[in-house]
Amino acid sequence: MMSVTASPAWRASKTVALLQYGWFVLGMVWWMHTESCPDCPGISKLTASVMVLSAARAVAALFIFRLLFMQAGGANEGEAAPQISAATASQIAALPVERFSANESDDPEATCSICLTEYTDGSMLRRLPCGHDFHRRCVDKWLQRNKRCPLCIHAIDEPCDRSTQPSGHGKAE
Repeated sequence: MMSVTASPAWRASKTVALLQYGWFVLGMVWWMHTESCPDCPGISKLTASVMVLSAARAVAALFIFRLLFMQAGGANEGEAAPQISAATASQIAALPVERFSANESDDPEATCSICLTEYTDGSMLRRLPCGHDFHRRCVDKWLQRNKRCPLCIHAIDEPCDRSTQPSGHGKAE
């Protein structure tokens, strides 16, 4: 797309359009404030025709843009948009809760990706089926609005491949 908008033809088209719209405004003001000219009998018709052409170009541009954007929007409607649905209270309660311990963690400086604060010893974490850990209160609030993991977008009620799970941040063993 950059090559099209950087071309001399594109720049020339924009310059012509700017001049045409400028002439439309100037011509409209001039046409409304002049009386008929006996020395130039066709000037009013010429001005009116240029203004009609400018208006027709503007209407055509709007119509074409609308047509193109409707086609682009229609192409996406065929694809299924991801549905955002909340987890039920029983689904949230079924997820395991662990107490964070920096001594037992693979990453003692691990953070909650929702509130962006570090876990402290004794923090209560909730582990999602995908293996991601979050502060229990943070992820519970998240899951009340969206049942998908904030990091990997895996739904908590769908089976998860254990081989793709991240290493635990605060396993209580």
